[in-house]
Formats: sequence, C-alpha cells, structure tokens
Amino acid sequence: MRTLRAKLACVLIFGALPALAVEQPIPFDPARWTLSGDMKIETYMGRTALRMRSGEAVAKDVEFLDGTVEFDLAVGTRRNFPMIGLRRQGEGEYEEFYLRTHKSELPDAVQYVPAYQGVGGWQLYHGPGFTARASFARNEWMPVRIVLSGTKAAVF
Repeated sequence: MRTLRAKLACVLIFGALPALAVEQPIPFDPARWTLSGDMKIETYMGRTALRMRSGEAVAKDVEFLDGTVEFDLAVGTRRNFPMIGLRRQGEGEYEEFYLRTHKSELPDAVQYVPAYQGVGGWQLYHGPGFTARASFARNEWMPVRIVLSGTKAAVF
C-alpha cells in the first residue's frame, strides 16, 4: 500500500492505470517514483513512507483514468497542503485533490481543482461540488481513498 507523510506541502501525481480493474500497489521505491524537492523515503511509525516538506513525487509507468486510489497519510500539527494529482495528461495538466489538514472539520478541508499549464485555479473551483468537510487525525496513519468515475469524484 502507498503511504505518505506530509509536513508542509506535497504533490503526488499519478498518470493513469490500465483500463482493467487491477489493484496495483506502488511501493515507495526510487525505481517506481520520480522524486523532486525536499523529500526522502524513510521508515515512519513502522512503515516505509515518503516524507515530504515540498516537492513532487510522480509514479512511473502508471496510467489512470477511472478507478480508486488508496493510500495512508500521516501529518503532524503544522499547517500543510498535501495534494494528490491524478489523470495527468502531460506536464502541468492534471486534476488536483487538496487535503488541507489544518482545516480539519471545516467546509473546505478537501478541494478538487483541475490544473492547466501547472496552475490550479483553487479560487475559481470553490464551494459545493469542489470543496468538502473532512476530519484529519494528527500523528497517526489515516486511510485516504479517492474514487473517480467519468466526471465524478469522491474522497473518503
């Protein structure tokens, strides 16, 4: 299972999984990811994890259009913006899901934003249909599940 520990800001970007509904765990192994920025693979709370302060981690050789992405997330008490990018069409073209863990229980704790030329218009994609309330634990692993189907997405 993919795991991630975010401290300040992070980006995980997945291309597209094959059309077949096949579970494909992607372990945090440098051979499976392109990493850039302030991050490293380490053991955290008994698991192999990607510790990110800022930067981008892109899964290699993965295609994803519709389906489910699951990973575990652990965050501390500092303000942070873990972001997961999916359905990558090219450099700077993908869909973003922000997890604003410092806004736990607020109506915009989770936000969906399409990115064009590397810019996400979070100010434009705000409110019903784009943001949602979520509760985030601190200093413990919590599961995150993103389900995409056509033009619909859900984050659990």
